[in-house]
Amino acid sequence: MKKILLITALSVCFIGGCQTDDRTDSPMNTTTQTMTNTDSHQLTETKWQLFQFKGKTIKQNTPKAELPYIILHTKDRRIVGLAGCNRFFGTYTLANNQLRFSQLGMTMMACYDLPVAEHKFIETLGSTDNYTIKNNQLIVKQGNKTLAVFQATK
Repeated sequence: MKKILLITALSVCFIGGCQTDDRTDSPMNTTTQTMTNTDSHQLTETKWQLFQFKGKTIKQNTPKAELPYIILHTKDRRIVGLAGCNRFFGTYTLANNQLRFSQLGMTMMACYDLPVAEHKFIETLGSTDNYTIKNNQLIVKQGNKTLAVFQATK
């Protein structure tokens, strides 16, 4: 009987922890984004796949390989994504078009033949201080220097 009560209590806690909060009036949801009339994607809750890195267009090396991507989650101000082979995570701060990533970490699987060196990708994200969104592309910059360009995906 005690086991059944324990399992039921844990299930209720787990299910309750999975609920989402879609309110847009939250004080944490006060971001302003630089977007043009043709942009249909928001900065957060969009999968942004790497398109250009330090001025070079990125292509898949193998058909099974997935290009690096990022997703910024609004509720907990977390960034998650794929650096090429390893998953990464961290936090971000956002105010107007100022964007900074911090506490970045990633898994440590051995990876070969990647389109972008993962440590360079993570290092570059860490040096980001602003962004723009134009033509469904997220452009992350350090000052006026473009670091990477991401394409919104479905």
